[in-house]
Amino acid sequence: MSQITIFFDGRCPLCFREMCALKQQDVHNCITLIDIHSPDMADYPAIDLEEAQRILLAYNAQGRLVRGLDALHLAWSLVGKPWLYALTRWPLIRPLADRAYLWFARHRYTLSGWLTGQRRCPQGQCRPK
Repeated sequence: MSQITIFFDGRCPLCFREMCALKQQDVHNCITLIDIHSPDMADYPAIDLEEAQRILLAYNAQGRLVRGLDALHLAWSLVGKPWLYALTRWPLIRPLADRAYLWFARHRYTLSGWLTGQRRCPQGQCRPK
């Protein structure tokens, strides 16, 4: 059973790559990934699509909505790699990391273009290689 359901932007190459890397580490199949541009979103009417386009959203095992870096830290913790985002959750760093994450999320297509050579995925959704 899924311990976290993550709603991510499947049109963003960087976002897609991170979700693929996360799912690759998910040997116990405890993570469900939902592309916010897919028909699967119809199964989650409580998710605000506008908010999901601004920030990564996830439901934890208790059904509580978790956002941004908290969601990423939880997900990577579930696959045994909490250290990947642990620093961003430290009390003194957390506010800065959250602001940096919001900036990244707002500019993710431009940053994807710079880092991957691809601003958006062809045909609107990325595909595994």
